[in-house]
Amino acid sequence: MPDEEPSPGTRTPVKSPFARIANVAMGVLATPLAVLAFGQAPSCMGFGPPALQAVNACPSAVAALGSPITQPWVGLSCGNAETEDDDGRASWSMPVVGPNGRGTLDIQAGERGGRWQFGVLTLTAGGRTIDVLGCEAGGTGEQVAITHRALVGTVTTIVGEPGVAVGAACSVTVDPSEGAQSCRVGVVCGDRTLYGGDTHGYGHCAADARGAITMRDGNPSGVDGDPMLDLRLGANEVVVTDQGERGIWVVTLATVP
Repeated sequence: MPDEEPSPGTRTPVKSPFARIANVAMGVLATPLAVLAFGQAPSCMGFGPPALQAVNACPSAVAALGSPITQPWVGLSCGNAETEDDDGRASWSMPVVGPNGRGTLDIQAGERGGRWQFGVLTLTAGGRTIDVLGCEAGGTGEQVAITHRALVGTVTTIVGEPGVAVGAACSVTVDPSEGAQSCRVGVVCGDRTLYGGDTHGYGHCAADARGAITMRDGNPSGVDGDPMLDLRLGANEVVVTDQGERGIWVVTLATVP
């Protein structure tokens, strides 16, 4: 570029000191406003409210922080999330606060059909890590080590047409998972796989008050490929439910401890 003196019409105006002070002030104000807007992303995108609802329903979380547990306006909230129409995914870490203290909620979730489903929902508070999904599975929220278990069971009752009969012999397996879900469950009666198989069967296992394994899957196969499941090894019972071509069916199994 030639070293020429700009013409009067192209001279850059000199800002007054007052204008510079105003720009600095706007920058100082914009930073916390941007942080505030980013921190409220979980609420704006939809996965924050159900996550907080689950935390407030977890006895271990309430014992640690008190009730209600909410997201504060100030605090580091970060991660990545995206939504398009009624589908999305989120991997997020956000602060939470209760009357008795503060904590961090780690979230991994997916949205399908406008409904958020959590793969990971853990609360870290006071040096403890609380498995919030474990509470939803009927547990206490305390983390539990999953080891391989194989049980035999018998169909005690059926509703609808599940493809198995009362008295049928079944096998129930519980195995650890290396993915976001903590375990994998399989329920097979004869040559009929009621739950799990192929790439399915993954869920979140927890321990009940007596330390027995529990797992609940509240989504039918039309949502995640698996029927609904209520596994309670402490009660020696497994219930599998789904909506098939001929209507709703339910199978209840009694397992041998």
